[in-house]
Amino acid sequence: MERSTAFTILVITASMTLVSAYLDDVVILTTHGDIRGEVTSVLDRQVKVYWGIPYATIPARFQRPENATAWEGVLEATTLPPSCPEVPYTQDIPLIPPASTAVSEDCLYLNLWVPQGCTDKGDEEGLAVMVWIHGGALHWGSSTVPTYNGQVLAATQCVMVATLNYRLGVLGFLSLGTAAAPGNVGLLDQAMALHWIHHNAPRFGADPGRITLFGESAGGLSVGAHMVSPLSRDLFSRAIIQSGPVTASFAKRTVAENTAAARKLAGIMGCPVDDDDAMITCLSEADAEEMGKVATDLKRFSLPAFGIIVDDYFFNKPLTQSFLSNNLKQCEVMIGATKDDGSFLFPMSGTSMNNSLRPGMDQTTFHTILKNVVLPSLLNPPKRKELFAKLLEFIYIGSSLPAERDDYHTALEKILGDLNFMCPMYSTAAPLLAGGSDVYMYSFEHRSSISPFPQWMGVVHASELDFVFGRPLDQGHLFTERERQLSLLMMYAWANFAKFGNPNSEDAPSQWPPLNSSTYPYAVFRSPSHVTVGKGCRYRECVFWNEVYTTLVPDPSDPAGVHDHDEL
Repeated sequence: MERSTAFTILVITASMTLVSAYLDDVVILTTHGDIRGEVTSVLDRQVKVYWGIPYATIPARFQRPENATAWEGVLEATTLPPSCPEVPYTQDIPLIPPASTAVSEDCLYLNLWVPQGCTDKGDEEGLAVMVWIHGGALHWGSSTVPTYNGQVLAATQCVMVATLNYRLGVLGFLSLGTAAAPGNVGLLDQAMALHWIHHNAPRFGADPGRITLFGESAGGLSVGAHMVSPLSRDLFSRAIIQSGPVTASFAKRTVAENTAAARKLAGIMGCPVDDDDAMITCLSEADAEEMGKVATDLKRFSLPAFGIIVDDYFFNKPLTQSFLSNNLKQCEVMIGATKDDGSFLFPMSGTSMNNSLRPGMDQTTFHTILKNVVLPSLLNPPKRKELFAKLLEFIYIGSSLPAERDDYHTALEKILGDLNFMCPMYSTAAPLLAGGSDVYMYSFEHRSSISPFPQWMGVVHASELDFVFGRPLDQGHLFTERERQLSLLMMYAWANFAKFGNPNSEDAPSQWPPLNSSTYPYAVFRSPSHVTVGKGCRYRECVFWNEVYTTLVPDPSDPAGVHDHDEL
């Protein structure tokens, strides 16, 4: 009996020691203090998860972030962090899922997924790192959106995955060009997160020399912004830009536009408009949710009022001008879009996404939407808009007889997609190709079996995200087996690019060739088993937008109107 009791005590003691060691193993000493995460099993691999690591602090509303304050003891990084306040999202079907955690202005946190037991080639210096920047027109989104959970990507591909919050909308991009409201603080938040990840990566067994930024929509545009900014361009090695090309203008503003929007906001909120200091003091005390609601109505060409500016700190030249003049980080880049990226912009024209049938559209409506919504106010006088509308009808509808032109709806969707996503990919790639960097272009063309959008919207903006983050494997009952295989194919390509600068496998090194200025090859993600390679994705239409349109219409965010490039 005594021997049995002694043996039991020995087993319990040993078990407690193992549990203690196991728990201690998830405690990491970072540059700011100890943090404790948790371990979860994901598809037969252990993954250490760290939620809500504070990477910076906000000294005052609208001001630039500062280093996070060091803490004593062990910080429990096991709870999802609060989300940054966002502008109310008013579309019928939320393209951007709402924040899944409580909203707070104390929101500058990042999350990490660190796979265990990885022995991949190239990992001698540590795991490759993939840092996700979420989209949402710089006004919506959160790192805690379930789609962005990095556990499957980390577990299946043996990469460390990081996601981060940054200030959005009014709180992240209002600017007066003053110390109290300098602008671009949302981008500076991202840069602070990159600094933290770069300096702490080795502590998690990751390689700071292999950090890849990847982002979608405004997150992709943010990735391009970091390629230009001297504050962050040296903190990563590769970039993946998904439906957010740098030369698109949807999130860029001039200082004058941001300032005018700030004064309108102040006036509506009952704050002074002629005294900058008094205005910012008043807005700093205003209710953030109410400001967000007011800002929703302060639109510029049907887009949010506040955006990226030249602040002589994060940028010293307009983003597009910097990129096209080759003032950027030369590195391997993957860039792509979804087949029907433009369809989600239809609500700008008054078309509801709840409409299950393809809305009808005649020539008059087509021209009206082009002139009043698509073509900016810079296209003056009105006769010039009419000329462009007719030219676009010829390019997208063709030269058939008027009675035979019945697909104006599809034409408008393609125009919106080409102008905002597809064609800026080419102009974004041009200076990279000129600098000798490898660029891999893709088109995502699979409509998800769980898409909540009507059939006419096709492969909607952001459709690829479920597949990049491995949701078909994590929630397999919702997806088909073909979709699970497609997700594995895409995760492998994204992770291999992050590890080696090449999305191809060693078994098929030339399956997806890098872009060239002769045939413009691109990968088509549609089949679950392999990548199909096409040539010149919408090249003909993009010649018009990149060589004709930009010559006649200056970038709204660039006062100088610089479009000094000769090629796509």
